[in-house]
Amino acid sequence: MRVSLLSILTLGLIAVWSTSGVTSQETPKPVLCYFGAWSVYRWSYGKFDVEDIDPFMCTHVVFGFAGLHPSEYTIMSLDPYNDFYDNWGKGAYDRFTNLKLINPNLKTLLAIGGWNEGASKYSEMAKTPERRQAFIQSCVQMLLDHNFDGLDMDWEYPGGREDSPGDPVVDKDNFSALIREMRAAFDEHNLMITAAVSAGKNTIDLAYDVPVMAETLDFFNVMTYDYHGWFKNHTYTAHNCPLHQMPEESEEGHPGYHLNQEFSMDYYVQLGARKEQLLMGLAAYGRGFTLQNPAENGFYAPAVAGCDPGYYTGTSGFWGFNEYCERMYVKGELDQWTEVRDENVVSPYIVRDSQWFSFEDIQSIEVKAQFIKDNGYGGAMVWSIDTDDFQGFCSEKRFGLIQKVQDVLNGGPQTPPPGYTTPLPVDPTTRPPSGSTPPPNEICDGTPGLKPDPENCHHYYSCVPQNGEWGLIPGDCGENLAFDPISQACAWPDQVPGCSEGTAPTSPPGGDTTPGNPDETTLGPNPDESLCEGSEGFHRDPKDCSIYYQCVLNEAGHFQVIPGHCADGLFFDMESFTCNWANNVDCPVKV
Repeated sequence: MRVSLLSILTLGLIAVWSTSGVTSQETPKPVLCYFGAWSVYRWSYGKFDVEDIDPFMCTHVVFGFAGLHPSEYTIMSLDPYNDFYDNWGKGAYDRFTNLKLINPNLKTLLAIGGWNEGASKYSEMAKTPERRQAFIQSCVQMLLDHNFDGLDMDWEYPGGREDSPGDPVVDKDNFSALIREMRAAFDEHNLMITAAVSAGKNTIDLAYDVPVMAETLDFFNVMTYDYHGWFKNHTYTAHNCPLHQMPEESEEGHPGYHLNQEFSMDYYVQLGARKEQLLMGLAAYGRGFTLQNPAENGFYAPAVAGCDPGYYTGTSGFWGFNEYCERMYVKGELDQWTEVRDENVVSPYIVRDSQWFSFEDIQSIEVKAQFIKDNGYGGAMVWSIDTDDFQGFCSEKRFGLIQKVQDVLNGGPQTPPPGYTTPLPVDPTTRPPSGSTPPPNEICDGTPGLKPDPENCHHYYSCVPQNGEWGLIPGDCGENLAFDPISQACAWPDQVPGCSEGTAPTSPPGGDTTPGNPDETTLGPNPDESLCEGSEGFHRDPKDCSIYYQCVLNEAGHFQVIPGHCADGLFFDMESFTCNWANNVDCPVKV
């Protein structure tokens, strides 16, 4: 049955929400979880959408990311089809905030910025009162239109970066002016302001007037991770997120000097932040390297590249915790790796041949949550819920890392009171009216989105209304994968009902194929392994920026090439690994 909105809101007002370890008089420590919305485009067990979020697992959830218009300096969606219901989109913003219909105590925020957005636009926006006001008013409108509880500012970073310049002279003061003006406007609507802030001392000193931020922000979301990784000029192994410094790192000039969570959190306190507004960042992912010499595999060993990319995130030097769990416990690799755990770093790294990977596990995350509690910090921030072990591969519990944080800080996730009937989630396929759609045909069932090819399990189509008819954008999972209409992703054939044996390739409706090359579609010739450039992950077509390929190494040692095509007006972005507006993508060949 469905519970009316009025009933839900009434229940939310009278219910006393609790955790197993927090009394009704206590306020649980914040456990704020980011959601990377592009995870909806991952495949198989890596795909993660709004409805995969457990509304009771975190106290706050943050939708990442919105962006900044480059000339109007107003907030904008970076993926309108996914974010809005307009034009038969997927309405992820509204579905995300509707999680509060299930847990009325949940706070939902919208994050703007992130690494890929850079610093330059934000520096320009903050330079004048007029631009700041345009930005603030657009944010208020966006938040109210979609029922968000606040905004997370993720300007990385005031003062600029080597790859995205800012104004190191005035950005700090302009950022302070921005959040002060934002506070005044947001208070009129009872909206929260949080900020994702750097953990590096040099950036903190350049970017932030911490006393002003302490007056203004609800929370500092301190990004106490990415201390080390396969970054520019970082040609040695070190841990992504060490808790304490190792003895050798105490020397100024050492590459690990001041790069640990303990120092970063304490430094914000020294500069004037209140402990109760500091959330320590915890990483549900890890970073790794390819060793120069497999025999030299400790900390600060020479490295020549990032570690092999994860199955789903597809980025060299990076695995989600979910990818680690699947490799170790589903693929059976656990006994093939050697684990090392330093008492100061706390978190482990693993080594196999030339591969070196550092990460958080249940044991280390428990120690770090206790560190937060013992030191009186406000709570924890987690990047990101979509790379935690949401499938439960490492243990029987889904979201194992976040679950352990909640266990330590709050005695467990929030739970409804006895007798409370949880309403059904909002159906993500239910959209407000947005004009008529074309009649169904043999592929499109009358609704937009991805649809299976009825004659070939390996093929699928994106159905898009165009001038009263259905436009078809073909897609191909490759011969080793099948399209799963339930998960809306390419999956192993035995996971897709009726597709365990697959089917012979067929021509798409209305299209021709070249004799002798049955897989050729409107995407061009069947892609070969050379497009993978010797590595798994996403690669863009060298001749057409709207076409991309996902390369997966199969058991025979060959690359399976899965092609994809961005919608009209979009190019594939090799920084975010998503389709993005063409003017936001560095494309050498624009077609």
